[in-house]
Amino acid sequence: MRTSSNAAATLGLLNELWSLGLGDHQLVELGGRLGSDVPVFCRDWPLTIMRGRGELVSPVNRRVGGVLLLIVPQIHSSTVAVYRAFAAAGRRSERPSAAMLMGLDDDAAGSDKSSSAGERELPSITINGAKLMRSLFNDLEEAAFEVNPELRNFAERLRTVSGLPFCMSGSGSAFFCIIDRDTDEQFAYVEGLRDCFPTARVIRTHFVH
Repeated sequence: MRTSSNAAATLGLLNELWSLGLGDHQLVELGGRLGSDVPVFCRDWPLTIMRGRGELVSPVNRRVGGVLLLIVPQIHSSTVAVYRAFAAAGRRSERPSAAMLMGLDDDAAGSDKSSSAGERELPSITINGAKLMRSLFNDLEEAAFEVNPELRNFAERLRTVSGLPFCMSGSGSAFFCIIDRDTDEQFAYVEGLRDCFPTARVIRTHFVH
């Protein structure tokens, strides 16, 4: 996702530098040609639902409560190899949609067109992040673990040591988990994770609303 956000930032800067006057929708379309995850970074939306291959982005007027923990091990995960393994494994079972997990129906979650979704006004509701976390999933996990057993071992140890339902982000190798509100006890907990995984980056951050 880092290269995708860099690409979106570059599009925005060139648009301004060259006085092109391109609107958000045009930048989203251009971003979709550069990469699947670029469009989401072309819009200033705190929470979105991405569809298709990532080029269809809809805003969701929901706030996620809690603190986000990120842990990034020094383990390489090849996106190409993971997606190849995922494709070879065949179709996965049906999963609940992101809209359903956030208590929305597909219509309320916004259309599949980024240009019209931004105009939709939705009731602002705070979602319990820790509760939501227990329902999240990543179908790429098993493929990534097949490609790199070291990543599987790390994930199993992380979940055992932390006692939390950490989920892999994208095709790896970062993991994330949403926990309850920030406290001194949780600060100590994060420091404990850093001690347990000294070679990994452990980051505690908050959601932007």
